[in-house]
Amino acid sequence: MTVARRHMPETGPPAGGVGAVAGSVIRLREPARAPGAPIWRLVSGAPGEGAVPTRPWGPGAGAIGCGSLVVECRFPDTWRGHRTLIHHRQDNSQTHDFMLGIDAESGVSLAQRQGGRLLRAGAPVPGGGLSGAVILGYHWDEAARFWSLAIEDVLTGAVSVSTGHDPQPFPAQALGAMIDASTAGPDDAVIWVGVAEGRMPVAGPMPGLAAQSLILTPTGYVAAADLRPGDLVTTRDMGAQPLLWSAGVRMPGRGAWVPEVIRANYLGARRDLCVLPRQRIVVGGAEVEYLFGEEEVLVEAGYFVHGRMAVSAPSGGMTQYIGLVFAEPDLICANGCWVESLWLGTLARHPERVAASCLADAAARLPVHTHTARRVLKGYEARTLAAMRVQNGIHR
Repeated sequence: MTVARRHMPETGPPAGGVGAVAGSVIRLREPARAPGAPIWRLVSGAPGEGAVPTRPWGPGAGAIGCGSLVVECRFPDTWRGHRTLIHHRQDNSQTHDFMLGIDAESGVSLAQRQGGRLLRAGAPVPGGGLSGAVILGYHWDEAARFWSLAIEDVLTGAVSVSTGHDPQPFPAQALGAMIDASTAGPDDAVIWVGVAEGRMPVAGPMPGLAAQSLILTPTGYVAAADLRPGDLVTTRDMGAQPLLWSAGVRMPGRGAWVPEVIRANYLGARRDLCVLPRQRIVVGGAEVEYLFGEEEVLVEAGYFVHGRMAVSAPSGGMTQYIGLVFAEPDLICANGCWVESLWLGTLARHPERVAASCLADAAARLPVHTHTARRVLKGYEARTLAAMRVQNGIHR
């Protein structure tokens, strides 16, 4: 169902509603998929479950010429050396052999052999090395003769992207078998695997607000999915600002993309606010001034989940996320809660990273963001602040 454009009085959005918590069940409505958007076809279930069809290909599907493979992994803090994440071989009229691996020092490697053709691809470790949580994304487009291989560190956001020419298509049957093989082994570090038809961006700045989030504008509240470039949005520091770009992406509730819900009456939210764990929220108050010498700071939403302020939504379903880009980073009001607009950093200076991101269509107009709207807390700082607020019973 398409989310209707909604104008609300500026006193705040009505309480309750989208994403409302009823017991332990959180129900999230979704807008319709935009025409031409990539389609998730297969997503792995829990370990050992294998592939869970979302919109599977029909029985007569042949080679898939344009698609994306997404893999999320979590390793021990002390992991070293090479690990094979997926290795699948299919013998029929034309042998298909695929291997995806990762090395803590050299990065990700991919090899695909089909008949007499062999493709090798690799992406180096992002600057600063890797933590224990990474997302890998491989996109191939046979018609465009283009492939990209990306690796992103989930904890630091560091990204590395490699591109090349002349990819090979994937047999549709092989993709489902690959997911089955990845969840059953050979490496238990694999959290989930997904296959989409089309280009599915997985690296770089990611939209973090659920499409139904109500965004404050000079004329009232408007659903994030209904905002278009040029629309005026109310910002904390610069007042009414024209929206430069609106980026959208539809993701399965797996791993780093399990939605989190800032509960109504916490952190300023007038109604439940569904976000990605990496969406940064504005936090102020005496504790912030005492600990950090700032009136306000930015904290990733994921750090609030272990208290009463936020809960993780049930994993598995699809959620559409929206990211709002402005010429300068600023704070916007979503469901009454002040959050950070989509921060791009120096993405515009790296064309290969732009091409692998959800902002590829806006490459020519992307700004460079040299600063954030507020100081961003490091992980240990955010955990300390979240624990103190829970202990003191502070909601805002």
